[in-house]
Amino acid sequence: MQRFQLFEIEDQAWFPKQLHNYMTDFLRTVAEQFNLFEPVVPVLRDILAETGKKRIVDLASGGDGQ
Repeated sequence: MQRFQLFEIEDQAWFPKQLHNYMTDFLRTVAEQFNLFEPVVPVLRDILAETGKKRIVDLASGGDGQ
């Protein structure tokens, strides 16, 4: 599969900060209201149990809604 070098338009310096903040807030609210990340909890729990690891290092998966 070919790799595509894409970017998030709202992360560009010229993009209006207020609109960026609105988009971030909207995405966080949707994720919280619909528990979008809940299905991954058992998967991560199983991976940690299988590997014997105690932590997960998350690199570049996006903002935390702030």
